[in-house]
Amino acid sequence: MRVSIIIIFLIVLTSGAQNLPAVDIVSESGFVVNDANSDLGIEGTVYLNENWDSVAEVITHDDKNYTVEAINYNVKLETFVVKSSEGKLLTLNKDRVKYIKYNSSIFEIINGKYLEQFSTGEVEIYKEYYLAIISGAIDPMTKDKLTNDKYDIKARYYHKEGNDIIEFKPTKKNIFNLFEKDKAGKVKTYIKKQNLSIRDEDDLKQILKYYSTL
Repeated sequence: MRVSIIIIFLIVLTSGAQNLPAVDIVSESGFVVNDANSDLGIEGTVYLNENWDSVAEVITHDDKNYTVEAINYNVKLETFVVKSSEGKLLTLNKDRVKYIKYNSSIFEIINGKYLEQFSTGEVEIYKEYYLAIISGAIDPMTKDKLTNDKYDIKARYYHKEGNDIIEFKPTKKNIFNLFEKDKAGKVKTYIKKQNLSIRDEDDLKQILKYYSTL
């Protein structure tokens, strides 16, 4: 009988420990009421990824690490959302979070927003996701809706200059304005040799990584 009580106690204790990390870093008032991907009459999703099977590492300001399963980024709410084992959706507490490792990317909280690290090194660039709506087609005669509106996830870019985060468009001209003049020529040669394009995100990351080696 005594052994049974001990076993039951250990099971309860272990179960509580498994749930503790999520409870410790979610917002107390951060329940997401509507689990629908879109509002009525709007197609698409407000979430960055289709699947919820991503595992994220959450690092807090007091340098504690939590592994969180079933997580996604809600672009509309501009926050990460955790799905509990009971299926409830809760937002992470931004006051506790320092940064999140999510889908091979790192999201930092800067000026109260989650910004994805796009480039580190000599040139620091961040990416912010935001939600736009593409209007559906309208019959020119009756003015009736022919197709629904649709969510469109877009991105803004920022570069870090000292302690300032400045929004900019990653055009060829703007990118080269971030480079030192004596290194710009080497970058142009590298782009041409590797057949890269600044308009391609993967190519741009490669270009910025090369620049940091100069």
